[in-house]
Formats: sequence, structure tokens, C-alpha cells
Amino acid sequence: MRRPLPAFVQRESETELALDKKPPAVARAICVPGQIRLPRSATERRSSDFTFLKLLDRVTEHPGGSAFEGRILRPGDTFPENELPDPAVLLECAGTEGRRREKGGTAECRYIVWRWDKRMREWFDLAQASSEHGEWVLALQGVARRALHPEEEAVKTFDCQESVDRILSFAQSEMHGMSPRLRIQVLERLYGRIAGLVAA
Repeated sequence: MRRPLPAFVQRESETELALDKKPPAVARAICVPGQIRLPRSATERRSSDFTFLKLLDRVTEHPGGSAFEGRILRPGDTFPENELPDPAVLLECAGTEGRRREKGGTAECRYIVWRWDKRMREWFDLAQASSEHGEWVLALQGVARRALHPEEEAVKTFDCQESVDRILSFAQSEMHGMSPRLRIQVLERLYGRIAGLVAA
């Protein structure tokens, strides 16, 4: 009897790639105290493929797979929990899937970004992408970088809110004393300009 697969916590994509619609399997074998089980998503059908995990140290702007820097690990192995960085983010190469499009061509290879949740004691799938060549890098670079540096993302969100507050404060002071009808006209024109900026 097959165990139910865990639901995704989050799914992201920054490019229009073929994203896998099925959640990967999660290894839940019993470990000795102090050890955790690493993900292994390759099915038996792809077990002969070259697969690996990389415990990420950083993600650079390099356009290729070398943008993901870290320690190579084997999928499904155990790992000392006290050696996990915080946050712990993995990149998994889960092997190829589907048939090659043409004789001598390449099949799509699936890559997955995982994050270790200390409270739940579980690896969560953040995003995954499949591509024949290096397009997966563009889809997963930002996801992995944000997972490694959540504090930077929080700062960006805070700064963004401050900017919105300043703009709204200026708009409110500019419309102070206007009649309701004139205020509506100003806001309608402002809305149109903002929509234009968003579409630009």
C-alpha cells in the first residue's frame, strides 16, 4: 500500500517552465536519534539516472547550475541534524522524466528546492521545475535565494510598506480640502496612471 504524498507548502515559478504537477515522494524511514532522512524523489523508473542533493551555502547570479553552491549529498541518506545550517535549504536533482523528444535528444530533468522545518521536523518542497537544458536555473534561483536569506526578504517587505505609506500620506495631504467630486476625479486619474506603471 502506497503512503499518501504530502501536500506542497508552497509552489513558485519565475519562468514559464513545465512544472511538475505531482508532489515528489518523501523518505520517512526511521533514523537513529540525532539523524534526519534526506529527500529522495526519483521513482524506480528513474532510479538509474544521475541524481544528487546539494546542501546550499549560497546562490549566485551565475546563469548555470554552478549558481547553486554547497555540499553534495546522496538522496535518501541520513544526515546529522546538528550539522544542518539554519536555514537548511537543499537542491535536489531528481533525474529525467518522460521520453526524449527525438532520437539523440535530451529528456527533461527535474530539480526541486527543499527547506527543513525544525518545528515540523520535515522537509518541505518550496518549488520544482523540469527542463531539457538550463532553464530550470532561472526558475529556482530566486526561490532558493529567498529561502536562504528570509531576513533580507523581510527587510524588503518592510521597506516596501514604508514606501506605500509615504505615497498614500502625500496623496491624502494633496487632496486635503477637495470636494468629494474632485477627490474622485483625482483618484480615478491616479488609478489609471498606476495601472499604466504596473503594465509597463
